[in-house]
Amino acid sequence: NNYVESKCETVLQEMRKCCARYSKGRSICCSGLEKEEREREKFKVTSE
Repeated sequence: NNYVESKCETVLQEMRKCCARYSKGRSICCSGLEKEEREREKFKVTSE
């Protein structure tokens, strides 16, 4: 297995768009993206 995130970026962006349409906690598929978003927001707040 040779995961390279940049090769999946288009699909990940489409998943983020899809997940943005639904309320948080509604989809297992979106839970990882929600966690990623929370961590990014936390980092953004601490770096300001």
